[in-house]
This record gives sequence, structure tokens and C-alpha cells, in this order.
Amino acid sequence: LALMTDPVVALDGKSYERKAIEAYWTREKAAVSPVTRKPLQSKTLVPNINLRVLCEEYSARQRRLHGGATSPQDVVMGA
Repeated sequence: LALMTDPVVALDGKSYERKAIEAYWTREKAAVSPVTRKPLQSKTLVPNINLRVLCEEYSARQRRLHGGATSPQDVVMGA
């Protein structure tokens, strides 16, 4: 599990990491929702600014609390 750094919303209303959804569409050779498997009208992606801010705040809080840890994996692994 990793924090999103560039979360976007696709036309299915779900949030994805930009690189992940673009790679998925490349593999599928079509704009298909990974959740519903239904075709999307387009590959339009809208930045999810609220989610990005939440991820950034979480990461900053974890660094403060755990001495430099930047992700949930770092916290669990004791980094």
C-alpha cells in the first residue's frame, strides 16, 4: 500500500493514482473502469486536490511522529 502522489478522478467517479490508471488503460487498450469494467466515455482525468492534500498531510504527520518515515510501509517496517 502506498500513498497517492498524483490522485485523479476518472469518469467512473473513482480516484486513482494517475500513472496507475494510465498504465491500466494502456494494458487494456481502452478507457475501461478498473472497478466496474465498463467502458468510459473518455480518458479525462481530473486532479483530486482534496485527496492529494490529505495524503501530503498524512505523510508529513507520519514523518513528525516516526522520525522520517514517509509512508505506511516505513512506519510498519520501523524506518
